Amino acid sequence: MIIRIPGTRKYSLGLAFTFLLILSGSYLSPAQPAQKKKEERKFEVTYAMFFPGLPKGTEELIIQLPYPSKNKIQKISIPAVTCTMGNDHEFYYDSKYDNKIFRMKFNENIPPMMELYVQYTVRRKPVFPGDTITENSDPKVFLKPDSLVPVNEDMTKLAAKITGNDKGNTARARKIYEHMTGKIKFLPGNAENSDGNAMTAMDNKEGDPVEYHALFTGMCRAANIPARMNFGFRLDDTLAVKKTQLSGFHCWAEFYDEKLGWVPVDFNEYFNHPDRKNKHFGRLNKNRVKLSTGRDIDIWGGPRQNYLTNPVILVDGKPYTNIKTHFSYKDYIKKKAQ
Repeated sequence: MIIRIPGTRKYSLGLAFTFLLILSGSYLSPAQPAQKKKEERKFEVTYAMFFPGLPKGTEELIIQLPYPSKNKIQKISIPAVTCTMGNDHEFYYDSKYDNKIFRMKFNENIPPMMELYVQYTVRRKPVFPGDTITENSDPKVFLKPDSLVPVNEDMTKLAAKITGNDKGNTARARKIYEHMTGKIKFLPGNAENSDGNAMTAMDNKEGDPVEYHALFTGMCRAANIPARMNFGFRLDDTLAVKKTQLSGFHCWAEFYDEKLGWVPVDFNEYFNHPDRKNKHFGRLNKNRVKLSTGRDIDIWGGPRQNYLTNPVILVDGKPYTNIKTHFSYKDYIKKKAQ
C-alpha cells in the first residue's frame, strides 16, 4: 500500500550537455564520453533489526525506516520482507521533502523478541556534470533554515564576502566550496555520531562530515542558493562478492542551479582522494545509495528527526531504542564470458 501525503510538487528539468558547458564554463569539469558509458553498480542491501526484549505487555509496536526512492540515478526494487510477526507493510511520504518511509504496525500477540529483515536491490549510476537530477521537492523549500543549519547574520556576511560579485548559482557555490576546502578542516567520521550543527564547523573552523556539509548547505542558503543534505550508505570501491557490513552512514550535499538542476558536492570524496580533488565538484560516484533528503523530518506519530538514517521505533506510542541493527550489501557480479 502506498500513501502519498499531498502538498508536494514535481519538477523535471532537461538540459543539453553542450549547453551546460557553455553556461558553467570552468566551474564544472566535463565528463569524457568514455566516462559516460561506465556501467551502473547493482547490489543487494539487507537491513536487519533485532529486538532482544520488548517490554512485557506491549500493546502496539510501530517500526519505521527510510526507504530509498527511485529516480534517474538509482533504481530500487520492491522489498523482500521477513519478520517474526509477518511481512505486512506499507509506505508513506513525508510532506516536507517527499522522503519514502517504510512502515509496519503490530497491535496484537507481540512477542518479547523479534527479528526483521528488509532486503532490496539497488541499481546506482554515477553522476557527471551535465546530468540533471530531478526530484519532487520545490527548490525554494531548501532556502529555509533548519534547526541546526541556521541562516543568520554572521553566515550571511561570510557568504557575501566569499561569493563577491560572481553571478550564477554554480559560480557562487564553487566559491563557497573552495573556501570550505581551503579554510575549514575536515574531520573524518560518520553521520550517526554527529548532530550536524553547521555553527560548530563555522565557529571552530573544523567539522565532521555532517557538520561540514551542513555549513556548506547553510552558506549556500545564506547566498540565496537552494541547498540540501542527503543521507545514505557509502559502499567500498571494490565489489563485494559476499555480504559485507556497511560501516556507518554517509552524507553529501547538493545545491540548485536553475539551468543545471541539482548539482552534487561530496567533501568526503574530496578529502579521501586529494589527487582527484579538482574532479569532485558536481560529480558523484556510483558507490552509494541515497536513503533520505533534508533535516527536521516529521515522522508519522513519532518525534521529529534531525535527519533520517536509523529506524524509528514506537512502543505504545513512545520512542524505543533497545534494538540492534545490522546493515550489509553484496554486489551482483557479472560472469565472465568463457
